Amino acid sequence: MIPIITSFLIPWLIGLAVVDFLFPRKDFKYHFFICLSLALGLGFGVSSSILFLWLLVFGEFHKVFKIVELGICLIGVISLFLRKMSSHSNPSARMELEEKNVIEKMLRMGFYLLFFFGLVIMILKSLYAPHGDWDAWAIWNNRARFIFRAGSNWTESFSPLLGWSHPDYPLLIPLSVARIWFYIGAEKGWVPAVIALLFSVSTTTMLVSALSALQNKSQGYLTGIILLGTPFFIFLSASQYADVPLAFFFLSVLVIFHVYEQNPNKSRGLLVLGGFLSGFSAWTKNEGLLFVVLLLLVRFIFTVSKQGWKENGKTLSFFMAGLLPIVSIILYFKGCLAPPNDLMAMVRTDRLFTNFFDFGRVFLIIKSFSTSMLKFEHQPILLIPFLFLYVIFVGRSFHAKKESNTFTLLILQLFGYFLIFLFTPQDLVWHLSTSLDRLLIQLWPGFLFAAFIFIKTPEEALKKFSKTTKPVSKN
Repeated sequence: MIPIITSFLIPWLIGLAVVDFLFPRKDFKYHFFICLSLALGLGFGVSSSILFLWLLVFGEFHKVFKIVELGICLIGVISLFLRKMSSHSNPSARMELEEKNVIEKMLRMGFYLLFFFGLVIMILKSLYAPHGDWDAWAIWNNRARFIFRAGSNWTESFSPLLGWSHPDYPLLIPLSVARIWFYIGAEKGWVPAVIALLFSVSTTTMLVSALSALQNKSQGYLTGIILLGTPFFIFLSASQYADVPLAFFFLSVLVIFHVYEQNPNKSRGLLVLGGFLSGFSAWTKNEGLLFVVLLLLVRFIFTVSKQGWKENGKTLSFFMAGLLPIVSIILYFKGCLAPPNDLMAMVRTDRLFTNFFDFGRVFLIIKSFSTSMLKFEHQPILLIPFLFLYVIFVGRSFHAKKESNTFTLLILQLFGYFLIFLFTPQDLVWHLSTSLDRLLIQLWPGFLFAAFIFIKTPEEALKKFSKTTKPVSKN
């Protein structure tokens, strides 16, 4: 039991220490809840990176690795303890209490009910399909088994002969699974399921806690209800795919940069933290590489246009301090170990121009995007039209600060997915049917955050509705 507990606790504590060190505690309510949400995903990213470097240097796993990782964890815990002691008397670091209201109580009850039922459904599906669905056992868990079983021959898991298993895919999830197997000394099928469950919970709590801090608790609970009310999110969470962990990192980056933009102190630690999280998104799935490129582009355009070249250079340097170590690992993996990406290897340059002007192909992609965004894999409720109407009816919050570039980044990422389908060498109908819904779920928590961070809270909306429906008194 102790190896199981330590295998999960060590990365969580490492992540918590890193987040708490970089996240500003002053002038920000509920920062600790956001740190808790960020810590697990960041910790898995750090521990998987350490294991990758260890395997590169020493060739195979050894018990000394546990000692090294435990030492890193202890340094982080001591640092965390000293920081907590120094801020004990700081009133600004204490959580402020909010007055409870009926709306908040109702939404809180609805959120916890959905959260409970979501957990039950994920657990039941994991028991029904303990190895996950196709991509889980064919790619992610398959790679983890190769690494765990092969010993010093672990690099053979990236052989081109295994091209059907996409050996070029990043390793955050496989190494996280293999690392826990190394700790407990056995290949246990429940480990990938637990990791998938933890990322799903972290994504949900990250969304709720961020909006609770930046808007109010009612807004956070409402957005959590919408996320948990998306059946495909629950289904995909239990499938042990890498799309929900990727959604966690996308959402976390959006939250971190929104906090940075709205925080008058402009904490540089947030930029470093954003760099780490962005890098780990690329260490999770290839789509994360596109996200990193677009994030750099969007940040460059907005920062230069608003604050000039000098300020952009400063912010970029702190961001790259967090990003470059992770990108360096990814570049080494892609350049020295992994075979070429199958899509890139199959692309015919003579077909690119033809596909771009193939209007039947474009129409099919647009139609598939529209259908998927409406139904999310046969969703019984048309969430996006409902959400769009709700945003129009409620309107922008009076307390919302200046517009951020969150929507711009998400729309560009969505357009990037559109271009991937436009130029894919695979059969287009098959490619759309097998991956589009998952790509949209990667962005769904981020879109919910981007929408609800600027619109009125339920309390503000109720006041607006009360004013419009209040009868005119007669004298």
